[in-house]
Amino acid sequence: MRLRPLVAFAVTAASTLRVAPPFLDGLRPAPAGGPWPVAEAGRTRSDRTHGGTVAVLPIALRHAAVDDLPPPPTAAATPTHTTAPSPTATASPTPTAGPGVPRCERTTGDAGGFRFSLDDGATLAPNARRLERIAYTWDLDVDPRDPDVILEVHQGRLFRSRDAGCTFAAVAGVPDGEWDRLVQAPSDPDVLVLTTIAAPRLAYSADGGTTWTKQDLPDDVVELAIDPSDPWRWTFVGRGPAIHSRTGVDARWTALPVPLGGSTSIVSAAYAPARPQRWLVGSATHGVFVTDDAGRTWAPGNDGLFGPVGDPAEPTQAVVPASLTFAPSDPDVAFAVVNQVGRGQSLRGIWRSADGGRTWVRRVANGDLVGNVPARLTGGTRVFVSPHDPDRAFFAFGIAYDGYGTDLFGSRDGLRSMRVSHFADFYKVYAMAFGPPGTAVVFVGASSDVPSLAGDGDSSAGDAGGADGDADSDGDAHDDGDADAG
Repeated sequence: MRLRPLVAFAVTAASTLRVAPPFLDGLRPAPAGGPWPVAEAGRTRSDRTHGGTVAVLPIALRHAAVDDLPPPPTAAATPTHTTAPSPTATASPTPTAGPGVPRCERTTGDAGGFRFSLDDGATLAPNARRLERIAYTWDLDVDPRDPDVILEVHQGRLFRSRDAGCTFAAVAGVPDGEWDRLVQAPSDPDVLVLTTIAAPRLAYSADGGTTWTKQDLPDDVVELAIDPSDPWRWTFVGRGPAIHSRTGVDARWTALPVPLGGSTSIVSAAYAPARPQRWLVGSATHGVFVTDDAGRTWAPGNDGLFGPVGDPAEPTQAVVPASLTFAPSDPDVAFAVVNQVGRGQSLRGIWRSADGGRTWVRRVANGDLVGNVPARLTGGTRVFVSPHDPDRAFFAFGIAYDGYGTDLFGSRDGLRSMRVSHFADFYKVYAMAFGPPGTAVVFVGASSDVPSLAGDGDSSAGDAGGADGDADSDGDAHDDGDADAG
């Protein structure tokens, strides 16, 4: 499952892609040699595990000034690390065999974008193929009928595994397109729909990918949902701003406007699989809006998001929800990656709602420390929530500068506390999926956006460190929902 990226436009929502250049903000890895700090219930200690570190902090303890970070170590002194589950975030043991559990040491057959973990993201099995210099894994989907069957959208191509991610094969006949989203019909998973934010069109298959039909749409697709009981009743939120629906594959689309309180476009959207009439949309400047009746009526969902920002505090003038997601199993639980913008300051954060998106509580602020690793948030940050547990969530920070790699943050308590693992051979995560309930199996979509890659494709142990870098744009052709002050 993946959260939707959006195309970046330099000035207006025109049809030409114009990507703003990224910038870095004081990248500083963490100190070499350890021992690594760990905080539990307000106590700090040092703990060195086999090749790794444990890092779990309450949110109140995770604030630290960027300038307080130590200088970067030399490359030779950089230790490797992973993390172990914390007392507040215990992962279920993964059986060595069973449906949905990979039974191999590495992935083969795709373009290098798939990784799997048997220990809740602490380590990742490598892929036999090195990622290309520019390569995006946009979506991962597990077939609801068979957990061994996984679909991967990578660089507009579709790959399928039938053995829980050990081997993949390309799905032939997929129409050309910049596809970055795959949706399977819950009541008939042979119905597959591919969409892209880059153009107003989709491609669908009614036979599991054997044959495909391409169709034009009235708008670009920010998010598309298929009715749980009818595989041909589709709804999508466009950039318009509008929500579009139709009752059959040959029926006409019906559009309902989304009132955004003065904003002119939608930058993010999410629907609640457990309550399909509920949607959230993120406006370009006016925050979150929510509907419980499939778009017939809308209300602002910004309680908590427009608080003061910065030091000294100043009023928040704009709220930009870069990404939104519901917990698949609980329609009341949602997460939003938000940029609060004041007159001269801004702050990114991850917020959680327990009432379907009406009120929000911040769980992570940009730069919060997990051990010694800052949880850096960018406009491209996505939150991935388990379909089995609404409090099991992940997000990632990755950057190619100096070959840094990716920090993968995981939580078992709704981001109240977190642990982090580092991987060196990829630089972005736009897609994750989850193994069967009762296991610690997770699947990670690896992406790259650099002119060259370090390493040999083995992501089982990466370089340690804490990145303090930031990138408003990720160097890709997808909007990050940014509106920084200044």
